[in-house]
Amino acid sequence: MTLFVTAAMYSFLVALSTPNKKGKIIAYMGIGFFAHLVF
Repeated sequence: MTLFVTAAMYSFLVALSTPNKKGKIIAYMGIGFFAHLVF
């Protein structure tokens, strides 16, 4: 479970740091999928 949290946080940081819109979309989709698994 901790690994998933770390991956989600890493994806979020990548989404914030990258100027690429496609990268942000992929990262936000990953976060949404993670949130769906948790909740």
